[in-house]
Amino acid sequence: MLTLKVLENNDTFIKCETTIGTRKICPEHIAAALFEYIKEKVEEFEGSQRDRVMITIPSTLTDSQKDSTCVAAIIAKFDVVDFMPEPVAAAFGYLIDQPPTDHNFTFLLFDLGGGTLDICIFKYERNEIEIFCQNGNQNFGGRDFDNILIDYFSQKFFYDYGINDFGSKKYKLMLECQKIKEILSICDEALYVFPNNKSKMITSSFSLDIEEIVSSIEKTIEITRREFEELSTELLEKISTCVIDALEECKFKAENINKILLVGGGSRMPMIKELLKNMFPNSKHLCAKNPEEMIAVGAAYYSCYLASLLIEDKKMLELYCYLNESEEENEEEISSDEK
Repeated sequence: MLTLKVLENNDTFIKCETTIGTRKICPEHIAAALFEYIKEKVEEFEGSQRDRVMITIPSTLTDSQKDSTCVAAIIAKFDVVDFMPEPVAAAFGYLIDQPPTDHNFTFLLFDLGGGTLDICIFKYERNEIEIFCQNGNQNFGGRDFDNILIDYFSQKFFYDYGINDFGSKKYKLMLECQKIKEILSICDEALYVFPNNKSKMITSSFSLDIEEIVSSIEKTIEITRREFEELSTELLEKISTCVIDALEECKFKAENINKILLVGGGSRMPMIKELLKNMFPNSKHLCAKNPEEMIAVGAAYYSCYLASLLIEDKKMLELYCYLNESEEENEEEISSDEK
């Protein structure tokens, strides 16, 4: 298990027990190891070196966090580091595949990732995009729903079997709860194959095989989708508050939003889709085929054209220009507020 420690000078490090003793590792070095691995794999695939990177970041990331991310990329031997807000990347990835239109559409982009919630409201008209606001919560995401399940099963273990110490199996329980969330997010029926080769047909419910966590007990604990949704009521209220805050920031009402664009793996949960449909009953709700990939797709498109001196696609050029203008205007507004 990794434990976080904070030094007296407010520098954060991770304390890790190894075969050669205790090591203290900075988060920047851990992120750098990931960046370096990705860089290495891309260079192997492309057959050439890559010294520039585009990193997508939550819209709520602080300047200090951006600086630390930049340091990690530099440690990974990237010479040039560019940042792109994740909501902008997702919007870019979606709009680039849309046919040209003269219609004026106002979008609310809802991105529920593993650890963050990003909301972006923007207008799209004649291949021009205007961003009204970027809002969200950098301390809220899909993992909060995992924790709901972890707490539920932990209490079941304690009250039904007297077990309250999972030891090294706590991580296993976390992984199982992630699977449960994913299973309860798909269609009404699914076949789940347990690691011990047991199969179970589920219908909006899921059974946790206790033997996978505590080998001495051969029982199962079941949870239904309805129970999961009831346990998640407070989390849904948090999401609702974030959406309302974004609307109020733009001085918009629900009826001003034409389309809801769902991205991020957390958006697959039926309770999330239902919440947004109730909040925006007159809007068209769109969910990407692979919502967790939309940010990466948008950033890849954006990076491709940034790297090229010749931008032949007029549609791409217009989107590129207006995204930059919107970002610069937002930065100016932030600077004015700070003054």
